[in-house]
Amino acid sequence: MAPCYSAEFKNNNFECKDYDSPVCGCNGNTYRNACEAYYVYGISDWTTGRCQTDDSCVNPDSISNKPCQEYYKPVCGCDGNTYGNECVAEAAGVQQYRDGVCGSIEFSACKGETIEIGFDKKEGERFQWYSTVKLQCDTCSYLDVYVPNDSVSFNLSVFKGSSQTPAEVHNFKISGKDC
Repeated sequence: MAPCYSAEFKNNNFECKDYDSPVCGCNGNTYRNACEAYYVYGISDWTTGRCQTDDSCVNPDSISNKPCQEYYKPVCGCDGNTYGNECVAEAAGVQQYRDGVCGSIEFSACKGETIEIGFDKKEGERFQWYSTVKLQCDTCSYLDVYVPNDSVSFNLSVFKGSSQTPAEVHNFKISGKDC
């Protein structure tokens, strides 16, 4: 049986088409589409559709619109999503979480190439990008990024409605490689 993940499966020179057709990877994570699961993340096996969350993780009966204080102290939910603070996670029905963001999206690409990173915006969402490099657009859903000789990091905060506290935070780290 083939392993669930292998760096050998990854091919950052292969361009996946930009479309949403979620798949559930053999590691229990949901990916945007099968191409992304295989070529970007090195996942060898998946099923069609989003991964089912553990019933003990998200309780639909606990989802609420309760007001949360507007401060940023991120927590990583058991569903793999980063929430702006404990209150935001609990309002989303998340039963278990830990302090901090859920992790980085890390990948390498050929030095000198321009690649696109980001997510599709959903209705009512606002995006704010942060980086140590100059950004062409700091509120866009996607960024065209020049791949440096070493590495560069980007943080994307996703705000919902009029809230000033991020509902989600995604970290990207891109490393340049010789191709």
